[in-house]
Amino acid sequence: MKQRTWGILYIFGLILIFIGITSCDSPTTVEEPVLERSEQVAGVSPTHFLFRPTCEEGTLNSGADFKICVPRIWNRELVVYAPGYRDPNLGDLEIRDDEIGGFSVQEIVNNLGFAFATTSYHKNGLPLTEDEFDALDDLIQLVELTDEITRRPLRKSYLTGPSLGGLVSVLGIETLAKTFDAALAACGPYGDFRWQLDYFGDFRVVFDALFAEQIVVNENENKNEWPIWTEPGYVDEFLIDQWDNVIEPAIRDAIADDLDNDGALTNQLLEITGAPVDSADDGTIVETVVDILWYHVHGTNDAIEVLGGQPYDNNERDFNDVIVERFEAAPAAVAAIDAHYQTSGLLQRPLVTLHTDLDPVNPVEHQQLYRAKARPGILHTPITVSRYGHCNFTLEEVLAAFSLMILKSTAQDLLVSISVLPEPEQQQVFLNKARDIGASPQIVPPEELKRSIEQRKNIE
Repeated sequence: MKQRTWGILYIFGLILIFIGITSCDSPTTVEEPVLERSEQVAGVSPTHFLFRPTCEEGTLNSGADFKICVPRIWNRELVVYAPGYRDPNLGDLEIRDDEIGGFSVQEIVNNLGFAFATTSYHKNGLPLTEDEFDALDDLIQLVELTDEITRRPLRKSYLTGPSLGGLVSVLGIETLAKTFDAALAACGPYGDFRWQLDYFGDFRVVFDALFAEQIVVNENENKNEWPIWTEPGYVDEFLIDQWDNVIEPAIRDAIADDLDNDGALTNQLLEITGAPVDSADDGTIVETVVDILWYHVHGTNDAIEVLGGQPYDNNERDFNDVIVERFEAAPAAVAAIDAHYQTSGLLQRPLVTLHTDLDPVNPVEHQQLYRAKARPGILHTPITVSRYGHCNFTLEEVLAAFSLMILKSTAQDLLVSISVLPEPEQQQVFLNKARDIGASPQIVPPEELKRSIEQRKNIE
């Protein structure tokens, strides 16, 4: 889980485009996107022939990579997939091929009849900046580019994403109501971004206070060399460079050794920080510690650079008599967060948020924090899944949430091809979950979904 983003989920990202996309001319100026034809679509089997997509890949104005895939049978609706956080210490940009339930997000979206579009963002780490380009610019251009490629006006455009992509999705639906008709945001820090950064920082300073003496990172000399901080709060590069080989194993060993004794330090760490674990699975304790520290170690330096100063502030917090390193946030960093990363709760379009109740990375409190901002009811619908893990959803749960988003936007129930949920047990679980949250989708053969799409085109 080194790229952490939705990883995993990986999860929904749907998007539409047109039957048999035609080639686009090469751009004549640097401001225009550079397109490259790609007929290679991984994971699409002959059973999905009706919705087999044609894909275009290239570069957006910002320098971000993009991919747009339009199924042969297209409902003229687009799903833009905002990917999750990617380690800012990695050099190259990358289009993510996230999976859920054994299917790529692109394959799921296309087999529902939607076009799929996604981006690498123009930078790794935090992609919303005061520079000439940011992530929201990339999303707008994806929609414009889909129109250009297909040469047919889009009927609807939806925005979805996990983790950091969940925050981008909420910011997008709040500020780009003329571009997107609805959004589905999963496991993101959309409730309060300052609260999120303080959560990471609090965990790190308490961990340092309790465990720095317990961690041996130089076995040859058998001495403790746990690097702490450098001004104004940068993470020591040693932690980043040696994370896989030295740091993560040392953290795991320290937590395991403590748990083998009485677990006093670990329990104190979790109690002070409120970081969630699954009480029925001791293995989640180590995973919670490692996951949170990964984000802090790999992301802090980028956050300081992007935001223009140290964003973490713990001067006013009590840590139950544990003596921790103290930090004060730079005014410039606070202002940058408020301007680019803080949601408002002001919605003109439907928003569905999806969260596990034991998410150790972006805690479920973001559901309540956002709910407090948004006007009660109507446009914001939170869905909570009882499970441990960051973005740890099943395919059926993601599809149910997507179905609800479609219903909120169109007042119509989603038709789901059997090719997406081939097993009867999956179908029943999906239908039950969807109905529990107020949607009534139907599962149909691919040919019936095709007929429905064609009938709709004939009516229009």
